[in-house]
Amino acid sequence: MLDEIISGIIGSSVAEWAQKRWPPRARSVDEPSFEQLQTRNRTLYRASGVSGGAAFILCFLCLPGHGIWPIEVLFGLPFFVMTAVGALGCASGGRVRVLEFLRYWELKQKLNFWILVSFLVPLSLLGIVGIFSGLAAL
Repeated sequence: MLDEIISGIIGSSVAEWAQKRWPPRARSVDEPSFEQLQTRNRTLYRASGVSGGAAFILCFLCLPGHGIWPIEVLFGLPFFVMTAVGALGCASGGRVRVLEFLRYWELKQKLNFWILVSFLVPLSLLGIVGIFSGLAAL
């Protein structure tokens, strides 16, 4: 229990530091307001988060405990699933819809877009590599 409390304190401290260090980009004149973005993107944002959480729980419960690949899948697959759900949800709207969703994420998290890219892309790739490593190990 103590480790969870310490982890929560450290995690929230790092998040606050990152939000101060890399705030969201300034709003442009022709950009929709946060309320408009929230109306269009709230469901997709929640769906991507829930799917990532569900992927983590399923990986934690179902993966065998030997080798390095289960660790890769455990940490990478949820981010890949979140990214895939977001991409599929935006697919019908093209590039404009994707950029709108990413802008909503940026404003919602109060964190710069490039932090999203810096973490989600490598972690998603880690999940994909872990899946292929696991398939090769079977």
